[in-house]
Amino acid sequence: MAIPVSALQSINPGSVIELFTIELITALHGTNTLYRFHNGANLNASGEMVWDGNSYLRFPIECTGFEFGSTGTLPRPQISISNIFGTITAIMQDVNQTTAGNDLNGAKFTRIRTLARYLDAANFYRRYKPFRDTRPYRRISTGDLFFGS
Repeated sequence: MAIPVSALQSINPGSVIELFTIELITALHGTNTLYRFHNGANLNASGEMVWDGNSYLRFPIECTGFEFGSTGTLPRPQISISNIFGTITAIMQDVNQTTAGNDLNGAKFTRIRTLARYLDAANFYRRYKPFRDTRPYRRISTGDLFFGS
């Protein structure tokens, strides 16, 4: 469900939170695993952020180039993911056991943007949401793209 424009235009709309998923496809990657990440900080010690009942791990990831327009060329987002703790290497090794040299071609990458007020209560001190608006799981926008072939 999209966030109403009035919420974004208010004097204090709150922090914009970006969440990311990478979805592998069984036919290409040997598994249909869904990895969830966020590139931010959280009040809990684990660094996990919970939205819509799903945990997103804190992970250095940067995405740029998500422009929207009605003229010109299509946007070409660029994604940079850290290989901290060898996480990406482990994913790539698993994928390449099924399809050698695949390098995540065909995997679905999704960016979800929401406001801090729509995060689950698990993200806040003593599980108390400091916001009056309790409508859950609203999105500003979602941008989907596939890794190149």
